[in-house]
Amino acid sequence: MKGILISMFLACQIAGFSQEPDTKHAIKIQSFVKKDRVLLRWAPTTALSWEYCNQYGYTIERYTMIRDTLFITTPEKKVFRSSFKPAPQAEWEQYILQSNDNFAAIAAQCLYGKSLEIESENTSIYQMINKAKETENRFGFALYSADRSVKVAQLSALWWSDSTIKKNEKYLYRVFSNTPTAILRSDTAVAFIDAKVISSLPLIRELRAKFGYKAVQLEWDSRVVSDYYSAWQIEKSTDGKKWMAVNKSPYIPVDNTYKKDGIISYGDTLGNSGKVFYYRIAGFTTFGELGPYSLVSKGMGKMEVPVKPFINETKMMDKANLYISWEFPEQYNELINGFELSVASKANAKYKLLGKYKSSMRNTIVKIPFASNYLVIKALGKDSAYYSALPKLFLLEDDTPPKPPIGFSGKIDTLGKVFLKWNKNKEVDFYGYRLFVSNSLHEEFSNTYPIIKDTTFLDSVSIKTLTNYIYYKIAALDNHYNQSALSEPIKLKKPDKIPPSTPVFIDLIASDTSVFLSWALSNSKDVAKYELYRTEKDSAEMVIAVFKGTKINQSTFLDKRLKKSILYQYHLIAIDEDSNRSAKSIAIKAELIDNKVKPIPTDINSKVDLEKGFVSLSWKYPSMATTDKYLIYRGENSKRPSLYKSVSREKYEFIDQNITLNTKYVYKIRVQHTDGGSSPISSDIVVKY
Repeated sequence: MKGILISMFLACQIAGFSQEPDTKHAIKIQSFVKKDRVLLRWAPTTALSWEYCNQYGYTIERYTMIRDTLFITTPEKKVFRSSFKPAPQAEWEQYILQSNDNFAAIAAQCLYGKSLEIESENTSIYQMINKAKETENRFGFALYSADRSVKVAQLSALWWSDSTIKKNEKYLYRVFSNTPTAILRSDTAVAFIDAKVISSLPLIRELRAKFGYKAVQLEWDSRVVSDYYSAWQIEKSTDGKKWMAVNKSPYIPVDNTYKKDGIISYGDTLGNSGKVFYYRIAGFTTFGELGPYSLVSKGMGKMEVPVKPFINETKMMDKANLYISWEFPEQYNELINGFELSVASKANAKYKLLGKYKSSMRNTIVKIPFASNYLVIKALGKDSAYYSALPKLFLLEDDTPPKPPIGFSGKIDTLGKVFLKWNKNKEVDFYGYRLFVSNSLHEEFSNTYPIIKDTTFLDSVSIKTLTNYIYYKIAALDNHYNQSALSEPIKLKKPDKIPPSTPVFIDLIASDTSVFLSWALSNSKDVAKYELYRTEKDSAEMVIAVFKGTKINQSTFLDKRLKKSILYQYHLIAIDEDSNRSAKSIAIKAELIDNKVKPIPTDINSKVDLEKGFVSLSWKYPSMATTDKYLIYRGENSKRPSLYKSVSREKYEFIDQNITLNTKYVYKIRVQHTDGGSSPISSDIVVKY
């Protein structure tokens, strides 16, 4: 495979599935439901698991859980692919030659190239980075390319389409790595799908078009839709009916096209400033789906001056005279009548005219009247409008900083809006404030905000994060930009809109008087309580137990308030501190058994076949009309055996192929009868594999 040089700007653009902050080996998945199919996109969370998945492949399977609103007792399993791996190198090369897809070339280099080269002027530094992080670089660029091209995702074995769905069914999809657990353990990706609920894509809230001199600047807010779209389609029209794409390929913003608060900008040129133009945009998903178009924004180019003059140099010639120069493109001299230079002691005070100058001039010498001088150079346009940049401050030397602000406080609302306030400084030469933020007191506080002139500030934070708190500090500035010490930090709690993960039942044992339940707790750290529900026949579900406070970590329950010959159904829900409720756990069913003692299996034998990779059990049992099935319990190493599999009444053996080397397994067998009775559980059958 021919080497491909990847430009460095891509490195800061890895998004979507790429470079997840969680270092745990797992597979993360997204789903999209269409009218006739379900689309799945997944990716490993670490570079190491990605490498092993490419080697051993993925298994994609589906369980039909519900049909016509009824739970299926034994979910119907369908395996789509049992060893899904990236396409061979030859198939990649053929596609690249036919399509000229740059992202396919990048992904192929990551999978099959001998080395991943990153161009930079400082090659020695990047050579060291490449040697230290070769796998991470391949992993990041490969997933980034799959995000940008559906075909690349397919060739990378990270995309699947299921066209066998039925509208009256609900499915559980599982994607997991085939990597042997002895080499690497990786969490399974799970997606629960209701086939009749078609996925919808959000509308971009607002498209703002700022028309200038033969140019337009488009801006839109990406925060609300950032989880759906990773690239953009920008279209233009001259009549609002026939539309033409402005960008030849999906527009992918780079860092400097993002403004504060997630605003994306895009600039387009206008050939005729006296003509009306129409614009609209739509977003592309990682599935290659195009979302709905935004509302149309229209306007026409203006004959206004497209740039503003600004002061670029101030230099004292002596104690009173100041040399000032400014910049303004000469090509726009014909659009202005000249310049005016003004000064004030404060930015918002009344300005005093210092001089008027021809459109060809770019510097002057003036006497400065104040200790603090706010200087503004204005261009007087032929359209009778003034054009000027922000004032430039010229100060005499001062190295005494103001005092730190006091009375600093804040709060966060449910939408993630942060309201901050503090007391105003009283220094005469006070200028403004700098705000600093961090997600932890143990991390460095950063300043990404403009200088604040007021004593209040409105910020926003993402509420879809794993951090529960955000911290702020503030400092005061004087006119010479001397900065005070930072204030004491304030700690604000973020609103939580993310429901906790769902608890999972792991064991159920029914006796003649009670049902014993055991479950795995939710992985979420902010769970406040668990609610255990029980449903009897067609009756409404009811809460039979609540676990909170000192009982929050309880994971077992013995239900004694039951009647015989009735089938009961149980499910669990986790609720966090902000009252977010998890999805219901997969329900389990139980019925009290009768008091009849059934015979226990006899002549139980075990066999280990290392060559074929399985453990087999065999037994004898008397022929009984009420025999229903054999329940197999299994435990690994020191773990307590739990219900593992069931075997039909016609069979007297069980073969276990889901095993790992150097592991001790403990098996038990119990016979379930149709009349509700069951045999005692057998003694331990210990097998070392």
